[in-house]
Amino acid sequence: PSFPTRRASVLSSGINAEYGGFLEEWNKPQKPPRNLATFSIEEDSEKQSRDREQVKCLRKQVEDVTNITWRNLKRMISRDVLVKDLQVKTDRLVKESEKLSVLSHSISRRERWKNYKFWIISVSTTVLCGTLLVILIYFHFR
Repeated sequence: PSFPTRRASVLSSGINAEYGGFLEEWNKPQKPPRNLATFSIEEDSEKQSRDREQVKCLRKQVEDVTNITWRNLKRMISRDVLVKDLQVKTDRLVKESEKLSVLSHSISRRERWKNYKFWIISVSTTVLCGTLLVILIYFHFR
């Protein structure tokens, strides 16, 4: 079948309903293109100069966006480096604080035992001196 017949058969087959009328729009006759010969050369050169200006403007905008993107990327990389540095420092501080905690518990335990030893020796010495004093007094007055 020829092209118009194929187009008509597609429309009549009910497929048009599935596509929401797209085929009906496609089947409508189209407007003929404008005759390019009617434009004067001056209008064409003005259009070309406007197009060149638009292209220059768009290139400038693209360059600006590219520069901003690169600047933001560099900032992001430098921030990433700073964040990694902070993470390393934080990890080191956490390790050092854990060591300090263990050391402080050890020192606390050691000082506690020194304190207990001091009190044991002090009480023992006091009891021994008191006992000796009582013995001396007992033997002296006997």
